[in-house]
Amino acid sequence: MMHGREILACAPTGSGKTLAFLLPVIEHVLSSKSLGTAKKEFGRLKALILSPTRELAEQTFRECKQLISVQTHCSCEQRSDLLRVKFLDKTEVKLFTRKGIKNMKSMDILISTPNRIVYLLQHEPPLIK
Repeated sequence: MMHGREILACAPTGSGKTLAFLLPVIEHVLSSKSLGTAKKEFGRLKALILSPTRELAEQTFRECKQLISVQTHCSCEQRSDLLRVKFLDKTEVKLFTRKGIKNMKSMDILISTPNRIVYLLQHEPPLIK
């Protein structure tokens, strides 16, 4: 993935498949922010992760949040996220319906299932770009 190639992987549960594709995605988004391209791309979605089921999308979201979360002080309770990640559930779909494209400014990575993305794309005008 780091070289921009497609990968097909098969491995048992708990072997790190989610981590194997999340790390390159997070690294790519973080490096684009540090290179100064973030100003040009502010408000643009930088990564879309599609999962075949809601359960897998939720798992991916949880793992991603853990990877981008950093401690801000000595206390474990004070945490900050390096990136803005959203899981497109029913609540988020309602926000997209109300706010439309303006909602895109609040995220770097969007995690969803294909049907929710299709729903947003079928609106006139489409709710995501």
